[in-house]
Amino acid sequence: MFFGPFGFVFGHLLLPDDNNGVEYDDESIDDTSSLDEYENEVQSIEHFYQRFNQQYNDCPVFFMGSLQEACQAAFNASTIKDRRPVLVYIHHDKSSYSDTFFSNIFCSDSIIECLLENYIVWPWDITYESNRNILKKIWEEIFSDQFAIIFSYQRCPMLIGIMPRPAGKKGWLISSEYKLESILEWNMLTRTQEKLNRETLKNELIIFKKEFDDNEQNLSFNFIRKTGFCWDIILYIAQYLSVNDSVNVFTSDILPFLHRYKVRLHLSEPSDEFNKLILRTINPEQIISLCLKTVRFWPMIDLSSLSVFTQVISLTLFNPLRIEQINEYEQYFPKLYYLTLHYDDEVDLYLLNTNINKFSKPIKRLKILCRRVICSHCYQNILEITNTNSTIEYFELDIAQFLLGSMNSCDKHRKSCLLPTLIKLITNITNIRHIRLITNKHGLNQLLYEDEWKNLVNSCHNLKTLTFEMTENILQNNQLSKKLLKIQNTIHYFGKTIKFRFICV
Repeated sequence: MFFGPFGFVFGHLLLPDDNNGVEYDDESIDDTSSLDEYENEVQSIEHFYQRFNQQYNDCPVFFMGSLQEACQAAFNASTIKDRRPVLVYIHHDKSSYSDTFFSNIFCSDSIIECLLENYIVWPWDITYESNRNILKKIWEEIFSDQFAIIFSYQRCPMLIGIMPRPAGKKGWLISSEYKLESILEWNMLTRTQEKLNRETLKNELIIFKKEFDDNEQNLSFNFIRKTGFCWDIILYIAQYLSVNDSVNVFTSDILPFLHRYKVRLHLSEPSDEFNKLILRTINPEQIISLCLKTVRFWPMIDLSSLSVFTQVISLTLFNPLRIEQINEYEQYFPKLYYLTLHYDDEVDLYLLNTNINKFSKPIKRLKILCRRVICSHCYQNILEITNTNSTIEYFELDIAQFLLGSMNSCDKHRKSCLLPTLIKLITNITNIRHIRLITNKHGLNQLLYEDEWKNLVNSCHNLKTLTFEMTENILQNNQLSKKLLKIQNTIHYFGKTIKFRFICV
């Protein structure tokens, strides 16, 4: 495989075409076995390279990978001088000019040297109909179906240059991400309409490389000038934004730089279209955090399309209804250990407790955000819960927007069932080490029952920290302050190794 200190890819191609897609002619060879013999792009290119090495004394170095990988290798170098354009070579055995082109021009020492120094060359053989169908699919996935090209044997050999979208072009639609330029069709140079020879081809390759270099300089300069920030500031800000927000703030021009500097990224509520946009630029392994919406029975996005994000360690689900639904998401992310359940309104802690042992992955951090908590008294026959979880070490409950009437099923003669239900949930997490509760004064008032915290301390033998975080100042409230102090003393007495913290934000 040929790799070097390369860089990054985008753009736009307009070729004469009366159709909206790729045209098929009757001269291609129908070989349905081709797909079975070569299962992927790499195998097909390796076979093509071996065949031509045997036929000719020498030939250009081909990139032994997918076209997407070629684009990433070409445009993602940290320095501009190490980046280079991609040159796509389309071959067809039935073309009357193919052998002449390869033996007299493409395999000449001057062209091989020029390509080695200035380009990544990605070849594809469309002699077989099956291979041409593969190329059509590759083309549509990377450049969208708006870049219509007639891949016919009459036009072969074909050379197509690829570079980033020119600076100054705004918008982040998928079709605007790449600039593609036809350099050669059959024996005619596209730009000048001159007949092909070694000198004229080399001249066109040098011109396209010069355009690429100028464009790289302009992209970097224009982006900094447009934002008004230096790169250190831009990348610092991007770390605290989702990819979606980064694109909205800085336009899609930010994507190449996020890839180039290997920024770890958060993706929020992605659509299939947005995924295609970013995956043409960034490495899917840069996505380490996902935020997804759920509906009653089905996810909002095809989950299989998210399986490329193999490095996701943090997952936020909005309004999941069933543990089984949570597990459906978990199975796609093998490294997941931080799970956040975000409820717009209420959460049923009792139901969550009864299913706490069903998490399919070894989740180590569990966070719950909600505004209301369903009263456990709504269950007429509350059974003793014996299900436990031994993997979760960190638990956080965020009820900062807690509503005063949330526990309206609890009558005036019964203390709030929020705390007993919460304590039962936590004690069933047998390896719990850190607890964090974020609340307002209404929620805090539901949590200040001394006996319940004594039960927790006696049950959670591995507990190291207990943190109360307030979203408002309650130090002037003598009643709440006294209750909080009593709980602190109880925890220090029964759990001498537990660190108690109270934070007012």
